[in-house]
Amino acid sequence: MNSKQFVRSHMATMCVADFLTTEVWTMRGLVRYHTLFVMNLAKRQVEIAQISCQMNGQVMAQVGRNLTDSEDGFLDGMEYFVCDRDTLFTNEFCRTLETSGVKRRNDWPDSKTTRDRDRPRSATAGDHDRSAQSRRRRPIMQGNRPELEKCNHPGQP
Repeated sequence: MNSKQFVRSHMATMCVADFLTTEVWTMRGLVRYHTLFVMNLAKRQVEIAQISCQMNGQVMAQVGRNLTDSEDGFLDGMEYFVCDRDTLFTNEFCRTLETSGVKRRNDWPDSKTTRDRDRPRSATAGDHDRSAQSRRRRPIMQGNRPELEKCNHPGQP
């Protein structure tokens, strides 16, 4: 069964998740916030699971517990949780999902890889321009920004 067939046949019991980042100028400098959002495909309902400038395994473990809460967890009644291979989806996060009966799916080919494989190998001017743009953006995406500070919450040094 390919991914399109799988999604169509399991849409009522599937949620998808991803991260987005936002850079915000604060009094202390530029701060990068990570937002984890989860979407119920059948209902087209989106839940902001976490917004933080310090995402780590402990935060994600708590997010997993919140999402799978038996009373009001967003994943209540869901069978599949589709996400990418981001390292923030830790083993503890995945175990929390599995314990509540939600299976994690991240084994589909990356759409960019599929597009690149199907595209002819000849380079065009448009391809060159896109690659130059991605090189300029790469330091931002990889987190190599010295002006970015860790945000401090009340009670933290």
